[in-house]
Amino acid sequence: MRCKILPALLGRTGPVAGLIAAAGLAACTSPVSEFPFSDGAADYGIHAEASDWLERADEAEARDAWQEAAYYLERWAAQQPDEVGEEYWRRRLRLAEAAGGAADRAHARTQLLALHPEDDALRFALADDLAAAGCADEAAVLLALDFADQGVQVRAWRRAAAFYEQEQRFAAAAALLERAAAHPLAGAAAAAWWERASWLWERAGDRAAATRAIERALQDIALGPRESAALGRLRAFELGAIGTVADAQAVLRFHEDAEVRWSAARFLADAEFDEAVAVFAHALADPDPRILRLCLQQLARRVAPEEKAFVAAQVLPFLRHAEADLRALALDALAVSAERAQVPILLDALDPADRAQFRAARRALEAVTGRAEPAPLDPDLAGREALRAAWRAWWNAQAGT
Repeated sequence: MRCKILPALLGRTGPVAGLIAAAGLAACTSPVSEFPFSDGAADYGIHAEASDWLERADEAEARDAWQEAAYYLERWAAQQPDEVGEEYWRRRLRLAEAAGGAADRAHARTQLLALHPEDDALRFALADDLAAAGCADEAAVLLALDFADQGVQVRAWRRAAAFYEQEQRFAAAAALLERAAAHPLAGAAAAAWWERASWLWERAGDRAAATRAIERALQDIALGPRESAALGRLRAFELGAIGTVADAQAVLRFHEDAEVRWSAARFLADAEFDEAVAVFAHALADPDPRILRLCLQQLARRVAPEEKAFVAAQVLPFLRHAEADLRALALDALAVSAERAQVPILLDALDPADRAQFRAARRALEAVTGRAEPAPLDPDLAGREALRAAWRAWWNAQAGT
């Protein structure tokens, strides 16, 4: 929906009018200041002389009545239109910034930009005001215009893309972000911008464009021979069809669709490949709980002796996870990766109130220490409390020696 808050300059011609028209700013002839104000004693008579309005504005500004001062300035401007210029709009902007009104700031900055269309900083500030006033779409249009400074141009495209994304115009955001990423001044940031553009194309429903963007993202990264070979197969993004281990690794790492990533994770779980532990450990950052469960299970199954310390470090944070089944799976992984020094952590996880977690922590303790406390396989609550006390007593005795 187009924003109707913002004033443009009416009756102007030339490049200034072109800039305003290209930005799509809506015309508005009414004052921005609200009326009446909270101070019931103020005099709002409309028959005062121009000089009186200025005196009232000075007085209101002196007592920090910012909107009231803006109203008096508007009354003065209505009587002295030929004297309204940059000084007037600078003062209006100062009052708007003090009052905190985004629409008022945008009103004043629009007029100042018409006077100084080459002022890049002013245009960026106006775009921020537009977005704050609920007009992110117009803010994006304003920054999508041409800038003389190419460094500023790249920054403007990125900011405009963010505004379009805010309005959920994902295709427009992706197209601008790609322009920024393709620019020679993008430098080392280009890969991250291409990856973000891919995500935006996904949101827009354009899988082919998302694939092209992610390929560009990976082309700019210094990859090893194995990863470089996978680049040619990243068309799997387009249909989500996983054909090889290399396809599955790339999709699991970069794809925005959780269902496609889940398919890739299951493909990898059924495959045997050298870097499996590193791949599943990296995927522990995935937000999908199905993938987290599978990765913890795979790490427990695949860890090699030289990888134990690495796996334990990746898995330990899951002991604080909100999901009980993930905590239990993390303990299963620790049973094959933890060292004796981590026994206190396993003792803390030995929670009698959580039956499944207690069993998993008990198995881990037995595996790490090579000992077992005599007790039923699945004791009741009292038995679990007694078992925990026995384990703690044994560990304390070990610490004493």
